[in-house]
Amino acid sequence: MGRSSARRSATTRPRSPSGRSPSSHPRRSTSPASTASTSAASCAPSASTAPPAPANLPLREDGTHDFRAAAPNELWVTDITEFRLPCGAKCYPSTVIDCFDGRPVAWSIGRHPTARLANSSLEAACGTLAPGEAPAVHSDRGGHYRWPRWIAICEANGLARSMSRKGMSMSCVDVQ
Repeated sequence: MGRSSARRSATTRPRSPSGRSPSSHPRRSTSPASTASTSAASCAPSASTAPPAPANLPLREDGTHDFRAAAPNELWVTDITEFRLPCGAKCYPSTVIDCFDGRPVAWSIGRHPTARLANSSLEAACGTLAPGEAPAVHSDRGGHYRWPRWIAICEANGLARSMSRKGMSMSCVDVQ
């Protein structure tokens, strides 16, 4: 637990429009995410203090979603998932997936679903970007993705934020 990682296949296509080879632009590991228990600083903001949700960029006019991307690092999706281990403990992977090929760009794993965990996977994913690459990053409406640090990471890396509609998770939307 507490590990952050990013992976790249030896057969991955170049990830940038500049035509860099996979070995010159690898997806890389980052520092570990904290596994400390949730603190006040990592709790989700209340509805009254949270900034408004950004646009739902993959939403089509007919109400379905298009999570396809024509090129790498054009559209990412992210979420934190809970897994119960056979021993009864829980772990929480926070992944950033590239919609171009469905492969993880980066991930972090922790013992608690904290803002720090979400931030660490996004920072790891941003570390894989070539100059000029600025994908849209789509998430659910969880507080982790509305917290000031997440927004600051997106702004610092030129990422366009996107969030699902209220009451809609990415696991139950139409992906065509």
